[in-house]
Parts: sequence; C-alpha cells; structure tokens
Amino acid sequence: MCKLRDTVRGAQTILYLFGFAATTTWSDPGESTTRPAGQVAAATSTAIEGQDFTVPGVGMAFVWIDALKSWVGKYEVTNGEYRRFNADHRSRPYEERLLDGDRQPVVYVTHVNAIAFADWMTAQAKAAGGLPEGAMFRLLTGDEWTAIAACGDERKYPWGNEWPPTFGNYDTDTEFDNYTIEGYTDNSVVSCNVEDSGRNPWGLFGVGGNALEWTTEKNEHEIVVRGGSWYHFNRYTLECTFRSSYHPEIRFESLGMRLILAR
Repeated sequence: MCKLRDTVRGAQTILYLFGFAATTTWSDPGESTTRPAGQVAAATSTAIEGQDFTVPGVGMAFVWIDALKSWVGKYEVTNGEYRRFNADHRSRPYEERLLDGDRQPVVYVTHVNAIAFADWMTAQAKAAGGLPEGAMFRLLTGDEWTAIAACGDERKYPWGNEWPPTFGNYDTDTEFDNYTIEGYTDNSVVSCNVEDSGRNPWGLFGVGGNALEWTTEKNEHEIVVRGGSWYHFNRYTLECTFRSSYHPEIRFESLGMRLILAR
C-alpha cells in the first residue's frame, strides 16, 4: 500500500482511551433528490429490509443498499454523533481552519476508536429495540467500500468515468498549497458539513472525498483506509479502487469513518 503526499498532512500517532458520555442529538433533515430505481426513500426508526433507517436516540441516518443487503451510513460519522459516545473528543483545527463542527466528519480517530464507536452504536440501537436479530454496526469491508463507491458498475471514480469531478470535497480550494483540480471547485478549504460533501447515485454522501474512511481490511500489520479527502487531488487517489494503509492507532486530520449495519 502506498502512502502519498496528498494522503496525509502531518500524520501523527496519538494513543488515547475513551470515556462514555451523551450530549444532544441531531435529526437528519432528509433529501429531496429522487432516489435511484429499486431503492426506498422512506426512513424508519426500526431497521426494516428495503427501507432507510435512522438510529433512535442518535439520529444517525442509514441508507438501505440492496446490492449489499445492508444499511450503509448516509454520511460519514460526524463530530456531533461521535461526541454522543465520547463527549471530550475534539477534531482539532488544521492551519487555524476548524474541523470540529458538529456536522463536519469526525477526524483524529484511530481504528480502535472507530471499532469502539461501532460497538457502542450497536448497544444503543439494541437497547432501543431497533435492530433485526443478528445485525450489528461495524466498519465496511474493502469490497463493501468498493461497491458503494462504484454504485454497481465499473466506474473509475465515485462520480463516473470523466474528469474533472462532478461532486465531492477535494483539495481544490486550500490556501495551504498550490494544488488544484483544473475545472473543478468545491468551495471548501478543509472538510465541509457532510450534507455538502456530494451525493452519489446510491444516496450516500462524501464517498471518495471529505474524509478518508477506516475499513476492516488489513495490509499485514496495518489497516486499509479508503476514499479521498479534502486533502486529495491526484487522479489515482480519487479512483474507486485506491487504497492506502496505516497503523491502527494512528489518527490525523483527514481520517474518519463510515458505518454499515449488517448481519
């Protein structure tokens, strides 16, 4: 797995343990965009196959993906959602630009942190009676991530086969360097609110941009992360098949997570 200049900015390893706490919740405002054929837009507070699902008490939205027979996080996990688990977490600024807004994707989380959050989500949903038998929240596998990026076809990029991008938050508007994507702008210097991170044909936001996402896939002693982020601009780092990997206890300013609910 390659580690590239536009994959990490000043990545650093910081080990820490969690505390458990609860803060306020947020409710998904929903989307008016028409969903692709074969997918159901209605969301429920109980996970029912074929229907979107909003986790009771947390407000995290999940989209039913028929190809996976599972529910995938509509957005990357946000700071606000993560702070329901760990009230002390802060996604600290990068070059004085804030990354800690409640609706920005949570970053500075290790793989260990991400697994612990998924386990907590499972416990919360089970306590509310909203999960089918045997279902649990977890990180996506490598194959699952490729599927939600490619949306059931062989597209090269999350938005299609053409260049430049047509949606997503990448390294196009930063004052930190001179890198740009010619012909494209996303109006975000760092991470943006997840609702503004670009919607793919399967109704998922931020796939391939905004924040890198931990997976369950391993590369020897490292864990594979997928997608691009607000720091990526090279074409091959934005491809659906691009992979990089890191020590499971590393955390940095462009690495977050997305969850899946699956049996």
